[in-house]
Amino acid sequence: IILLINIYILLPIMNKSNKNKKINKEEDCYFNYSFKSNPIKLEFFENLPIKINQCDCNNALCLFKSLEDILVLSYFQCMFRSCIFSYNIIDKKIIHEIRSFDGEVNHLSHYLDKKNQRDLLLQIICGREYKIQNNIYIWNFSNLDCILFLKSIYNEGLIYSASLFQENNQLYLLASNSDGKELSLPLKVFDITGNKVKEMKSFNRNIEYIDVYFDRKLKKNFIVLIDKTLSSFDYITLKLYKKYYDREFPPYGDTIIIKPEKNIVKIMDCDFNGKIKIFNFHTGDLLFNARAGGYGFCCWNDNYILATETYNRFVLIDVSAPKNKKYFKGHQNPVEKIIKFIHPNYGECLITISKYETKLWIFKKETTSKKNNNF
Repeated sequence: IILLINIYILLPIMNKSNKNKKINKEEDCYFNYSFKSNPIKLEFFENLPIKINQCDCNNALCLFKSLEDILVLSYFQCMFRSCIFSYNIIDKKIIHEIRSFDGEVNHLSHYLDKKNQRDLLLQIICGREYKIQNNIYIWNFSNLDCILFLKSIYNEGLIYSASLFQENNQLYLLASNSDGKELSLPLKVFDITGNKVKEMKSFNRNIEYIDVYFDRKLKKNFIVLIDKTLSSFDYITLKLYKKYYDREFPPYGDTIIIKPEKNIVKIMDCDFNGKIKIFNFHTGDLLFNARAGGYGFCCWNDNYILATETYNRFVLIDVSAPKNKKYFKGHQNPVEKIIKFIHPNYGECLITISKYETKLWIFKKETTSKKNNNF
């Protein structure tokens, strides 16, 4: 009888725990998870009290849900010196500051270190005028301890991109270099203590973007990079896996999204001409292309893409009919960054960022006087 009573008491708690795990799993996949709502009904809700003066590259800022269950937008400000701020979206306040860097922040990204249960911020500092070049920091987000500092890991050129990844249950850092020459310097891999463990071959051109994607089906890491062409390589053998090429618009930018789905893995790119392309990651086939104008975008779901434009607005593209577009206005300057996420109060929503403006877009609830089609 006592056993049955305990089961009766614990069962609702277990169900609630399983439900929370499912929700958290969805909320953690900001880019890979397909939202269910129709973004055509998004409406401007409010201006967030943060002014980001530089956000024109893919890795200038990052949005993530921390292990402390905080929705965080981390970004850098270039004032007299570069500073990194972390903003709590729910409580609407700055919760962390990392100040006074000589040079420019070229990269800022988040990595969830599951093995050690910690949120990490990866930062690259460059600046020829300060003779500070290619310095990399890795911060523990919870207490702002610097767990790794690498100074001038390349003596020439600049690092525009880097990536943290797991291999054989160990954490590593991959960095690339762009030096303005036809042949790039070799890629470098460091362990989390700062020891260089590997140097990898040079590529034909400057590397503007680099990342590591772990494919669950094949159970292996792939290096994804842009050296004027979007390509993927086997991390162990460094053999070319696939080249994702659109002959009409070959120059590529620095915005990449890899989206695993049930039967296919998609790799999405927006080049400097504002052309959005979707490829099959494993076959290299071009699945979709459409012109947006800017080079920031997010894949809302299989049916819709939201993208920045050259004007003070962003655009909704219907994948099935790319010429049918809806424009969202309201910014005073060109929209440079667009991020989807799940808000605990408003559900699926959007943040758009232009110079000195950060806006939140949500699905507003109907009043009793409005019909279903009025939003």
